[in-house]
Amino acid sequence: MTSVAIYKIISLFVGLGFAYMGYRLFMANIWGNAGDVSGEFENNKIMFKRAAPGTFFAIAGAVIVVVTILRGFEVEPTSSDKHATGSFETPPHLPTTSPLTKE
Repeated sequence: MTSVAIYKIISLFVGLGFAYMGYRLFMANIWGNAGDVSGEFENNKIMFKRAAPGTFFAIAGAVIVVVTILRGFEVEPTSSDKHATGSFETPPHLPTTSPLTKE
């Protein structure tokens, strides 16, 4: 659970860092053409032509932050958490009966 929270916090800071770098590029008046980018999601399409470098950083940061927030806070039990869920199975290399009992 703690690792998921740390992952979310780091993701938010990375997204905010990208957005801040984009902002700083805009404030430094760096307006050179960085290239063309187009993206598509379901029926939506977006295209940037001759965009400034700060645009790409700001959009990447916004996408990282939005995806991090929308994914929510999910914790799923792993295979090592079988004791917590109560579904423990005997490994195949262990005997199913006690060697101390008489048959």
